[in-house]
Amino acid sequence: MDELEEAREEALDRLAELYGSNRITLREFEDRREVIVNARDMHALQAARENPPSPPAARTSGGTAVCIMGDRRINGDWLDQGRLDSTCIMGDLKVDLRGYSIPEGVVINTTTIMGDTVILLPRNVRVRNEISAILADVKEKGHPEAGGPEVIIKGIALMGDVKIRRE
Repeated sequence: MDELEEAREEALDRLAELYGSNRITLREFEDRREVIVNARDMHALQAARENPPSPPAARTSGGTAVCIMGDRRINGDWLDQGRLDSTCIMGDLKVDLRGYSIPEGVVINTTTIMGDTVILLPRNVRVRNEISAILADVKEKGHPEAGGPEVIIKGIALMGDVKIRRE
């Protein structure tokens, strides 16, 4: 196997890793794969490998996560056109939006009853906290860095905890 073929296989393996970890979409995978497969020299192959993928964007399907008497972890893939609805009853729900491109005005509706919901946000995200707490704690940790989008978090916490953290 010559040097170009070895580099091509390496690039295809890396591309598969990016797709498998949701860092690129299927369309990006297919487009990059085509460039890698058709590269005629090391320069063209290197150009295809060096374009780093942007942070994963939220998909436009999903949107509702439910956790009843269990543990659940979800990520930015669950944002549905700027919205996420979550319900946690007697369980633990973690919503991890770190590493995702968060558009301005995302709304997270959360209902937490006798459970714990943790919402992890990128450091630059501002929060408008509109959660009502009844025999519950709603805590926000960390201060946003300048210039980030605002996320609106609405809902109710009943005999449970909602923790909002920037990391």
